[in-house]
Amino acid sequence: MNIILHSVAQNIFFSHIMALNVIRNWWLSVDWQAMGEYIIATFIKILLATIIFIILHRVGRHFIQFIFKTGMHNLPEKNGRVSTVRNLTLNTYRGFLIFAYIYTILTLFSIPVGSLLAGAGIVGLAISFGAQGLVADIANGIAILLENQLDIGDHILVAGIEGHVVDINLKTTKIKDFDGTIHYVPNREILTLSNKSQGIMRARISLRLFPSTNLDHVKKIIQHVNDELVGQYDEIVTPPKRILFSINLKDQLVVIVDMFTTPGNQIRIASIFIEAYIEALTAANIALPTEGLQKPLS
Repeated sequence: MNIILHSVAQNIFFSHIMALNVIRNWWLSVDWQAMGEYIIATFIKILLATIIFIILHRVGRHFIQFIFKTGMHNLPEKNGRVSTVRNLTLNTYRGFLIFAYIYTILTLFSIPVGSLLAGAGIVGLAISFGAQGLVADIANGIAILLENQLDIGDHILVAGIEGHVVDINLKTTKIKDFDGTIHYVPNREILTLSNKSQGIMRARISLRLFPSTNLDHVKKIIQHVNDELVGQYDEIVTPPKRILFSINLKDQLVVIVDMFTTPGNQIRIASIFIEAYIEALTAANIALPTEGLQKPLS
């Protein structure tokens, strides 16, 4: 038994000695000076490439912004299309630089990126990495931009989200809703889009009244407010033409005033006129319902 243990110990000892000899021979065979020079040279190349691409990014970004600022300064005030194209150009330029930078770094490490792409094919490579969704985003993003479906600043309703477009690129559309939440909607999910900022928009004001209210008096007060305020707002394209009285779905008497505004201003204009109507009616001692159709206390 002792002989067997002694033999096993000897085998382990000699195995360690052989492993150490292999490591020693490898260590001695390495040209550490050449390796150090290669590492330093590669590091310097990467550093120079990084500096060059940072400079290209900053110079290109400022150049693109300068072109859009000086070349399109005579466009109308509503420059959502200009902002959209400018952001898309900046994003595309940034993406191109990132791709070129990664390609350059891999080339410095002697990785045959060109052969890889040529052998696999760009489309096949994208599909192999599961990028079908990305391809769908880009395709739909291009269609949205070409068809001028929306611009930055537009008030839209899409995928159950309503708000203003903050940014749009070939992959996603960024929407800010009215409580400040930012939503990132993949372009492939934009199947039905409602744009409330294209063409003239209707601003409808509807106020409830008590059935006993003098309607002629109400009409004169509202018409007086319209005469004073409409001319103060260039956003109003078509002023109120009629003052209507109707019954809503809850069988309540309402006064309705319609006017049309430039895109995106209908909510603000409606809010201004609602406040003015209520102040004028209240000043004329015309009570307005606050709960149901209860008659105001005398």
